[in-house]
Amino acid sequence: MIHMDFETRSSGSLKALGAHAYAALPSTEPMCLAFAFDDQPVQLWHPFDLPGVPPPSDTRELQRRCASGEEVWAHNVEFERVIWAHKMIPRGWPEIPEAAWRCTAALSSVNGLPRQLEAVAKALDLQAKKDMEGHRLMQHMSKPARKGGWDEDSEHLVRLFRYCIQDVVVEREVHRRLRPMRPAELSLWQLDQRINGRGVFCDLPLARSAVKHFDALLARLEPELEVLTEGRVTSVNQVLAITSWLTQRGHPIPDVAAETVTWALGLSSIAADPPARRVLEIRQLAGKSSVRKYAAMLTRADLKDSRLRGLYVFHRASTGRWAGTGPQPQNFPRGGLRFRLDIDPLCEAITTFPTPLLETCMGDLAGALSTATRGALRAAPGKTFIAGDLSAIEARVLCWLAGDQDGLAIYRRGLDAYKHAAARLYRIPYEQVTKAQRQEGKAIVLGLGFQMGWERYIDQAATYGVRVEEGRAREVVEFFRTELHPKIPALWREVERTALLAMMHPEVIVQCGPLQWAYLPHGHFPALFMRLPSERPLTYPFPRVERKQNRWGHFKDTLSYRSEKQGGFHRLDTYGGKLVENATQAVARDVMARAMAPLEERGYWIVLHSHDEIVAEVPEGFGSVQELCGVLATPPPWAPDCPLEAAGWTGARYRKD
Repeated sequence: MIHMDFETRSSGSLKALGAHAYAALPSTEPMCLAFAFDDQPVQLWHPFDLPGVPPPSDTRELQRRCASGEEVWAHNVEFERVIWAHKMIPRGWPEIPEAAWRCTAALSSVNGLPRQLEAVAKALDLQAKKDMEGHRLMQHMSKPARKGGWDEDSEHLVRLFRYCIQDVVVEREVHRRLRPMRPAELSLWQLDQRINGRGVFCDLPLARSAVKHFDALLARLEPELEVLTEGRVTSVNQVLAITSWLTQRGHPIPDVAAETVTWALGLSSIAADPPARRVLEIRQLAGKSSVRKYAAMLTRADLKDSRLRGLYVFHRASTGRWAGTGPQPQNFPRGGLRFRLDIDPLCEAITTFPTPLLETCMGDLAGALSTATRGALRAAPGKTFIAGDLSAIEARVLCWLAGDQDGLAIYRRGLDAYKHAAARLYRIPYEQVTKAQRQEGKAIVLGLGFQMGWERYIDQAATYGVRVEEGRAREVVEFFRTELHPKIPALWREVERTALLAMMHPEVIVQCGPLQWAYLPHGHFPALFMRLPSERPLTYPFPRVERKQNRWGHFKDTLSYRSEKQGGFHRLDTYGGKLVENATQAVARDVMARAMAPLEERGYWIVLHSHDEIVAEVPEGFGSVQELCGVLATPPPWAPDCPLEAAGWTGARYRKD
């Protein structure tokens, strides 16, 4: 087993570019490589021949063992992989087989621990700690000096080498303390690495045009902003100035985040103050995340083949879901146009029209740019996209976990679950449900499955455009729990009861329907495990049970564990509904993930995916939507009676049907 860590320098920013684009820069070069075999002392290679700098270690044994396929571990190994490929192989070093790479950051996430090396070392209370003083020096030496050139002071280099060596020491100790990945999960991670390395083709002319159009829009809006505020605010990015100006006009708002601005624009006091309303509208237009996504595409794309790589972070959520990086394709906007326009002519117009003509044609320029964001990701020349989307996957999985046969029957009969909920709520025939009533049914189905109370339901319903008063909210919550899906509240109670029971009986498996609990207080680190039907465990690190008073004044046993939140590793209380939400999202993830390898084996090369969607890039004329959706909607062997359904599309550009 080999452990390694690179330190590099470059004129580019790793954070802005991402590992793949950063490694491809000509200015990027390794400053050192620390490596260790098994439990042996850490060695160090470097390219410098300077007075006061000790000579590098001999790397012949390292190169031989790497080429042989021996496991190579690193923290956030994607970085080591691309640096090795772009910088070491051209030096004559051997290729490392794809199957040899391993990642302690991914393994930390699978174990329910933080991904950052210093954070996981702290969480595990390791004797070895990350060298934070050396980290600051590394950040300085990794960038060009202000007067040009690089910091190659011998004392600084020697200090940097010690920092790099310590990272390997810490990474190796982290690895020893972590429970290994199951083989199926390791195979999925390896597929994730191939997908990240493959990337997706990006329409760079479209992205450049979109940024240009938005800059023109800002150039017109910011002078208006300055006039409206009498010079107090001159840029849409002056957050403190905007909130201060609004406060002085009697509209105190905590920030100008997108959700806050949307909420504020719905206030009657803002509606009665046209200048304040217009300032918020300008901020809303300027704050659209879609334009930042275009900029991220331009920054991260490989100019040799126009592909974006490294878009996904494996197991970033505790449930196993992926997260996005860079332009974050998993949370692209659906679009803001008030009229329907196919993605291809819209993207063509943005690419070719001058800004005044585009705004005249579209009416809502910012909305047009937002709608087209997905379309900037397209199939490469000679290829096409085939995509499939699992329908209502979480709602189906929740009913399946609860043994809710009435709920599952809705999907087996091919009914619209939102219409069905509305029909039951309003006591009307299914066929008579209006569009507005269906929207309320959607808020019920998607909002109340995880023990949400009436207060939060009011806010949740508002996100679907449904306004609910307190009395109605109480009625709807009661309707869901006692009439529409009574088996689901029973699941909340049983999952919480069995989790607490497992904590009382360490090392004993406690069954809970298709789930299992087990508390292991010894070994690598104390953890409570929820074993999913796929046999994949969810990990709740450092759990404990305390008698606490709840919001209604009753004392009850409360389960807590430690988890990443707001940049820290904090203790969180949990409860039945939250645990059921964890299980539902995790099982839905496993359903989707189970289809990925079979699709790849059939030639559907995955380039994009989310929690319910897979997009493959294939040669024109290859495959079909029916075949891809058939694989995606095939129930896994561990849930043969869970009714799945998938719909899809094919086309040159990414879109949301």
